[in-house]
Amino acid sequence: QSGALTVSGATTLTADTNAITATLTTGGNDFNTVSLASTNSGTFSTASVTDTNAMTIGGNAGTLNAVANGALTLSGGTYATLNGTSGAGITQSGALTVSGTTTLTANTGTSQTFNLATQNNDFGTVTLATANSGTIGTASLKDTNGGIILGGGTATALNVTSTGNITQSGALTVSGATTLTADTN
Repeated sequence: QSGALTVSGATTLTADTNAITATLTTGGNDFNTVSLASTNSGTFSTASVTDTNAMTIGGNAGTLNAVANGALTLSGGTYATLNGTSGAGITQSGALTVSGTTTLTANTGTSQTFNLATQNNDFGTVTLATANSGTIGTASLKDTNGGIILGGGTATALNVTSTGNITQSGALTVSGATTLTADTN
């Protein structure tokens, strides 16, 4: 990409036949909804998309790097690695399957809400991160396929629901309430 893109409607990126990389990270991009699609066995090895405002993104990729200066909505998909960065909170509108690491980053915005507990997700390790004075207010996570590993991070409140084990691989700093819920679904 050599210049900023402004798309008020839907953007569909399609991998055709081969494994490809999509890099749309120029400052000033302004997307509404971005969908990752494939045809003829094509795949995205990595998809990186940056938006100067709010963005909804989803589809399948080896690695998804999604950065929104406004709110970030993940519309579902399957990934080996998911990196979501937002200046105004992260939510979801579809189920997420992430076999490896999910890193959710609050960038600049304070007391952000990260709510990935509204769908039947399947996470590996989830790490909460902050950058440029951003902070996480409440982080809510739901895993319905055998357990979740908390990779560490800082939040004011943490809510985790899982049908399997809830374990950790990194230090967690939660200044308020932590609620861990065992679920059958």
